[in-house]
Amino acid sequence: MPRNGASVEEVVPKRYERGETRRAVRHALRDKARKIDTSVDQEWQVDSSLCVNDAYVLLMCGVWLLLKTVLLVVPLLLTALPPALASRIYAACVATPSERVTGRRRLVLLVLPLALPLLLIMLISLVLDFIAYYLISVPFFVCRCVCCPCRVKLCASYAALAPYRGGPYVLWYLPDIFVALVGQTARQGVVESCGKLAFMSIYQPTIKYTISANPLIYNLEERFVQQISTTLNDVPLDQICATTKRIISRTKQERDLRDTQDGWRFAPHYPYPPDGREWALGLQAGGSSWYGSFLVTHTTHFPPDFADKFAAHPLVVRSNSAALPIYRVMLWYNNPYHFFTGWVEASVSNGQKSQLDKFHGGEHPMWLVTSRSPLLSRRTSWFGPGMIDRFFDYWLPFFVFEVRRLTRGEKAAVDLKEEVISKDGISRPAGRAAKQLEV
Repeated sequence: MPRNGASVEEVVPKRYERGETRRAVRHALRDKARKIDTSVDQEWQVDSSLCVNDAYVLLMCGVWLLLKTVLLVVPLLLTALPPALASRIYAACVATPSERVTGRRRLVLLVLPLALPLLLIMLISLVLDFIAYYLISVPFFVCRCVCCPCRVKLCASYAALAPYRGGPYVLWYLPDIFVALVGQTARQGVVESCGKLAFMSIYQPTIKYTISANPLIYNLEERFVQQISTTLNDVPLDQICATTKRIISRTKQERDLRDTQDGWRFAPHYPYPPDGREWALGLQAGGSSWYGSFLVTHTTHFPPDFADKFAAHPLVVRSNSAALPIYRVMLWYNNPYHFFTGWVEASVSNGQKSQLDKFHGGEHPMWLVTSRSPLLSRRTSWFGPGMIDRFFDYWLPFFVFEVRRLTRGEKAAVDLKEEVISKDGISRPAGRAAKQLEV
C-alpha cells in the first residue's frame, strides 16, 4: 500500500498523469516493502555458460545493424535535418535563459510537417526491426528448447518484463519530443542532433529488444544497481534540487553551461511537463559527437516541496536511501528508443545504510530487466546494467562539479571535485580530481 494508506487504484490514475501504471506501482511497492539496502548494488552472479548466447546475438545483430546502417543512415540524416533545424531556430528565438517552451501548439505546427518524412522512415525501420527480432530469436529459442529445455524460463522472463509493459506510447506524445528537441538542439547543435536522431532510429530498437531484454534468447530477471556520487553536503538541499533542474530541465541555458553539456558524453534533458501532467517525454544525448544517439525517456518530475510531503504524497519513491527525489525515469518495454527496460530514479541521497559518507550526494538507483550473461552483466561489456553502472560512476563527478560550480563558484568546485573507484557493490570515493570533458 502507498504511504498514505490509499489503494493503488486511488493513487494511480488511469490516464498516466503521473507517468506510471498500476502494475508498475504494485511491483515497486512490493519491492520497497522488502526494505533492502538500496545504497549498495544487488549481488549478481555472471553465468559464463551463456557466452554462446552472447556470441550468437552479437553476430546476428552486428550483421543486421550494418545492413540497416548502409540502407537507412543517409535517408535518416537527410530527413532529420528539417525538424532539427526548425527546433534550433525556435530555440534561437527564445530568451536566454528560458525555463520552458511556451507556445507548444505553435511549435507542433512548425515542426510536425517537417518531421513527417523522418517519422515515416523511422516507422519502416521499426517494422523491419520487429521482423529481424523474430528471424534472429525464434531459431535460437527452438535450439534452446531442444538442447536444454530444463534451463528455459520463458514464463519467468515475461513476468520480469510485465511491470514495464503498457506505458504511454511515444507516438501519442510527439509534442513532448519536439519540446525536448528544442532544448537538445540548443545544447548539441543541429548537426549532432541530426546524427543522434538517425542513429537512435537505427540502433536502439535492435539493442533493446534483440539484445538487452530478449526472453527468447535469455532468461530475464530484474537487477538493481546503484550509483551515489561523492557528498554535496556543502550545498543546501534545496539548491541541489533547483540547480539539478536548472541543468537538466531548463530549455535554454547560458552559453557556458551549454558548451559544458555539449562536451559531456551523456547529457539528459527532461523538459518540465505541460499542465495536467506530472511527467513528460525527455531526450538523453548519448555520446559527444554526431554519431551518438538520443534516448527517449518517460520522466516524472517530483515537486520541489516533496520532502515536506514525503509521507503523504501519492508519488512512489522506490529507493530507501533517497533524501529528496527529483526525477523518476520510466523505461517502458513499449518504448523502442531506449535500450533499457526498467525503473530509474534520480535523487539526493541520504547514503543509508551503507554509504553515509556520501550524505546529500546524487543517487541514481536503477532496476533493470536483464540477463546473467557476460555480455549483459560485466562492467567491461558494451551492454547491460554493469556497463551503465560503471558509466555513471564515471559521469556523476562531472555533474557534481557543475552543481557545485553553479552554487558555490569555480574555486570550490575545483577544490572539492572527486572521482569514485568504480566497482560492483559500493564505489568508494577515490580522493583524486576528475578530468573535465574527458571523452
